[in-house]
Amino acid sequence: MPRLGEESIRITAVRPTDIREIHAAYNRLGDAGKRHFHPGFLGSEALSPRGIAGRLLLRVSARPLGLRVLRTLRIAPFLIAAVARTESSISGFAFVLVRKMTRPGTFGVFVVPGSEGRGVGSRLTESVLREAEHMGLQEVELTVQADNDRARRLYEGQGFVIVETVPRGDRYRGYAYDYHRMLLRFSERPDHHEDRTSS
Repeated sequence: MPRLGEESIRITAVRPTDIREIHAAYNRLGDAGKRHFHPGFLGSEALSPRGIAGRLLLRVSARPLGLRVLRTLRIAPFLIAAVARTESSISGFAFVLVRKMTRPGTFGVFVVPGSEGRGVGSRLTESVLREAEHMGLQEVELTVQADNDRARRLYEGQGFVIVETVPRGDRYRGYAYDYHRMLLRFSERPDHHEDRTSS
């Protein structure tokens, strides 16, 4: 329940009408926010061929029919994506990039300034991870800069563990930062329940 003066936050699957607002929300991140989260296909980031492919993937995955086709064919990557929305705007975005069901999905999340500390990141993370597990993905990975303790704690709370630390491996605006590669195996999550129904 929101406190007096706070708007309630809804988590929903990304729709085509959200795309422009997701880019605008990403652009509201300050330099520190973009330093910690720069997937290459959001907002006014410089576009590379990979970034263009990411934008196209976001557009196709935001359409229910497009997402169903990509999931069914399983020959092309797709995004499991969600937004956090107040009545007035998008306050966060999360995704799992699924390349192949046999490889770990790649996770990313951002929360706009002013919405931090309200559970937005946790709820977005839970939403896309639940959907990834439901569709049969076994593992999800992410990278987090080594100095981003708040994000690392969020991910550890979801069951991610550090599997590698890469010195100066993340580059942003000419600077290099250490990062952790973290992995979540759904079968090892404390709340993981296999379907034990029999036919």
